[in-house]
Amino acid sequence: MATLEERIAAAQVDTAELRARARVDDALWATVSANITNGEGQLETIADFGFCHPADIDACLHSLRSSLERARVGLLYDLCRGVCGLPPAMITTGDADVVQHDENLVPENSAKRRKVSHYLDPVMDGSFVMMDAADYDRYVTELQTRFGEIDDDNVPTREQLSGLKSRVDAGEVPYVDLSVFTANQRERLKSVRMSVWGLDEDGEAKRRVVSRCLPYLEWTVNFRVYSLGMIMLGCGKHADFLKYSDMIGKLYRTYPQYWPQVLAADENMRVGRLSRYKQTSNNWGDAYVKAATDSAYWLEKVDRVVFQLANAGAGAPSKESVAKPKGESRSREICFGYQNGRCEASVCPNGRRHPTQFAQNEAGPVKDERPVSRLTTAANSAVTDCLGGLRNPHLSTRYLPHGIIKFKKLRESFERILEGRPQVVDAILSAEDPLADSVVRCAVEEGRMAILRVAGGCSSDLLPTHECSPVRGRLLQLLVSYSGDWDSDVPRWYTDGCPVGLEVPIPVKGVFPTEATGLEPDSDCSLSFIDGSSDLSGYSNYESVEDNPDAVISLLREEESKGFCTFYESLSDVQKAVDGKPLVLTKVAIVPKAGTVPQKYRLICDARRNNLNRHVVVREHLVLPRVIDAVADVCHLMSASHGDHVNAMVIDFESAFRTLPLDRRELHYHVVKVKNYYVLFRCLIFGLKSSPVLWGRAAAQATRLAQLLYDSRDPDCGRIETFVDDPFIAVKAATVGLCRLLMCIPAFLWLCLGYRLSFPKRQVGFPLKWIGITIWTVREGVVVSLSAQKLATICGVVESVVDRRLSLMQTELRRLCGRLSWVGHVVPYFNAFTAGLWRRLSLAEKLQQAWVPAKDLYDDLR
Repeated sequence: MATLEERIAAAQVDTAELRARARVDDALWATVSANITNGEGQLETIADFGFCHPADIDACLHSLRSSLERARVGLLYDLCRGVCGLPPAMITTGDADVVQHDENLVPENSAKRRKVSHYLDPVMDGSFVMMDAADYDRYVTELQTRFGEIDDDNVPTREQLSGLKSRVDAGEVPYVDLSVFTANQRERLKSVRMSVWGLDEDGEAKRRVVSRCLPYLEWTVNFRVYSLGMIMLGCGKHADFLKYSDMIGKLYRTYPQYWPQVLAADENMRVGRLSRYKQTSNNWGDAYVKAATDSAYWLEKVDRVVFQLANAGAGAPSKESVAKPKGESRSREICFGYQNGRCEASVCPNGRRHPTQFAQNEAGPVKDERPVSRLTTAANSAVTDCLGGLRNPHLSTRYLPHGIIKFKKLRESFERILEGRPQVVDAILSAEDPLADSVVRCAVEEGRMAILRVAGGCSSDLLPTHECSPVRGRLLQLLVSYSGDWDSDVPRWYTDGCPVGLEVPIPVKGVFPTEATGLEPDSDCSLSFIDGSSDLSGYSNYESVEDNPDAVISLLREEESKGFCTFYESLSDVQKAVDGKPLVLTKVAIVPKAGTVPQKYRLICDARRNNLNRHVVVREHLVLPRVIDAVADVCHLMSASHGDHVNAMVIDFESAFRTLPLDRRELHYHVVKVKNYYVLFRCLIFGLKSSPVLWGRAAAQATRLAQLLYDSRDPDCGRIETFVDDPFIAVKAATVGLCRLLMCIPAFLWLCLGYRLSFPKRQVGFPLKWIGITIWTVREGVVVSLSAQKLATICGVVESVVDRRLSLMQTELRRLCGRLSWVGHVVPYFNAFTAGLWRRLSLAEKLQQAWVPAKDLYDDLR
């Protein structure tokens, strides 16, 4: 017999002759070569192919498309093995005498096989080997030993367990289609065989396509069978698969009308993404646990998809869907016989319109303003088009279900901190400056450590992130990622600076509604750039600044001490600070703050006069709360079944706009000149068109995170409304002490994140004033009132038009409309009369009328 070296040497010849005898063409041979070499080489000689392991050849054969191709490649393999001095490996080329006379000899490859498409995945070809009945009985016995007697319908069949084992042994993802991998498998196969064939319109038998959406209850039963199969194979614990099943169940209960979307996300996870969580040191059960806790994935594949679908279904019918009438139609004519009594029927027998029907039908298509399912109780009159957060944030948090669950740990940590230090609660609710107390500062640091511990992070995340802002951007980023909040840009703004829509566009995240117009800068106006050689001898600000420059300098120096701006004495120094870019100067004015002793001022930058606002691109507009929203929140809490104590607090964000630092590329647009000084602002300024939206997104996110803390405890324990920088917080609890603690929770979170709060302006307990309106509670409900001074101002303007027939300037009319609309928040009856004034104001702006005649306003104001 030839030695191994001699056989190898004899087989170092090309396979062309044997391939011709086995009828394996070049294309099929290339496929086989690529499969066996994994695309990294070629099978050049008979030895390369003949000495391959039979298991590798078996896998290669199963990858081929047709039985004929498998037969030819198998024949070639045994021909090559014969040249190599090896016995045939294929059943079809074995010794016929052995098969005929030795009936007890059963070749290994003759084991029963089942199709993958019948038991595991209907879109996959191939087959798997059935395990021995004895092995299957052993698996079942071990399962019953661990869990007791189990219903046969819940135990995987021998075919199901064999197919699952084949995938696990091959190192593949153990995915099964739960519409195929079902309980009571035999009944399913029987129904499929009896229903997949049917007669078409010509009476011919044709196979039908069977496709359906698996119901949730059926999914849970089938996943239970699957999980038991994985447990039988030692691929995980019962708790691992139960955690994943519970996650799907929570999504179903949150979005019952969107189960197909949840099912699609589940299949996508189990088909391809599950392998990312599988490490060599753990099993598939651990991978399922990690998959269940990947909130970013479920947010992307379920929450956002549901949100988009809900918005798409809540809008008005498109214009294309409303068919226009063609030609003459009798239904558009009026039945005059109805007027004189000749036609008395409610519906005209001639098809014409009765006068009472005219107004009803001419209204046109009505906008469908149905709110998103399961998201609204107090906002049935509004369409939810965006994430929001300033108005009714308790509706916004419904889009963050994972955040509600996860924030429970953070809220419990905060409550332990505050319960252990009652003086911290007292300081937040009554002290002039709580952070002056070392106990409060220690509590805030402990709260930051709690955020770090719960959300995960390192010690560097606790540090301030920008020299011009007190907000800790990286700590905020941890909470945003932990909660699944959509607006991932805001934390980045506190770290790298925010764009203002001039040099850098403002990204849209679906927080506020988008504008339909004004999305491009005005190309008809230009900006006046200056540099070190510009002559500014004639430059001046508004009279309020020129008449009181020392007050302005003092105000700006105070801003500089907080890191919001920097003083320079020459233009060249400013240009160096902005990387040599040309500058745009902005005129400033000061407005006295009402009721301040000594007198304080607010600095206003006029970005309209220098055309900056005409170049700013803002694609969103704010949605602010109304007084009626706060009233609805208090009424809702009063009607809640738990607790007897309802209380509220109002507190301001201090230097709200100033906490947002600017992107360095936007700095050269933020320069003002006062006396001989040049002041470079490094944060948002009042007067730029994009500033309210930018701060609004930051405030909305801070409000959403605070509302999540309430929702993690009880949706009816607290509500927040934030009007720009003025949060209104209402809570309900069983005891006064718990009520006080709950009021502190949002403020404590904001202090931990670095936001500054204006504690001297804080109001605790009813009655309190919010956005100019006083609110207090009585046994019957909530009472709101307007100040007599503001009512007198409005009445004075109205009387000047009605009694003295004085015309109004366009600016005065706009101010009056705004005040009346503000009154309409409390007395909705006013809105009926304000609509006509707004319409007349719009016409005046269109016609560029500086004055509006009294006769055009008399009827609405009378």
